Amino acid sequence: MELARAGIAHLDLVDADIVDPAGTVRWPFGASAAGSSKAHFLAHQITTDYPYSSAEPHHLQLGRARRDVYAPSDVDMLEERLQQCDLVLDATADSGVNEYLAHMTRAAAKSHLVVEGTAGGWGGHAFFAAGSPNAACLRCYELARLAGRAPKPPQAPEGPAAIQPRGCGDRTFRAAGFDMLQVALCAVRLAVAKLCGGEGSSYPGTSFNLINLSLRQAGGEFSLPVFEGLEIPQDPECSLCRRHRASTG
Repeated sequence: MELARAGIAHLDLVDADIVDPAGTVRWPFGASAAGSSKAHFLAHQITTDYPYSSAEPHHLQLGRARRDVYAPSDVDMLEERLQQCDLVLDATADSGVNEYLAHMTRAAAKSHLVVEGTAGGWGGHAFFAAGSPNAACLRCYELARLAGRAPKPPQAPEGPAAIQPRGCGDRTFRAAGFDMLQVALCAVRLAVAKLCGGEGSSYPGTSFNLINLSLRQAGGEFSLPVFEGLEIPQDPECSLCRRHRASTG
């Protein structure tokens, strides 16, 4: 919704979820949307209220079996849309999808922005991987985190349930909507600064590609929002970047 308010020309919305009234505490609309496809409901609101932006909904889940074997696959749809877009904004919070989209965007030389809130809504991060050959990719950022070069935002302790992989057996995500909105806005600011900002624009550009946001202290105590901007360079040990350089000669 914030990207539409900012006047982004076109948005392809991909989501397989249905609006549950219980989740509207962290969603832009309430009970009136219950039972609707998230992608279709948002696309309708955007095209109705923001004439400078258009939105197309895609109600699909990556990796789900197709009932119609003759219909275009998820990969076909994504590859077609990828050729027409400037940026893939990945808010799935799913490591498998993150990795898949990192590969797709790298191969297509498209930008990839990953945004995620931490457990409990204690913080979050937004990382922008530019489509240029020498830019850091998502795997470069993950290597930087493992090496301690990119600090992790605070998160609530998960306890024994942390051994359960994310998925259908995962506990319901718990966080305040107003905290998660701060995380989402980090992604919007980074996207607009990278796509539209800089010289000749009314919005400034930025040299960093990572925003870390802390909303709690280490022990969970209340904290004013703390924003940190970092520039993550391409990692020479990154296998994804090496593979891309090899494939492009």
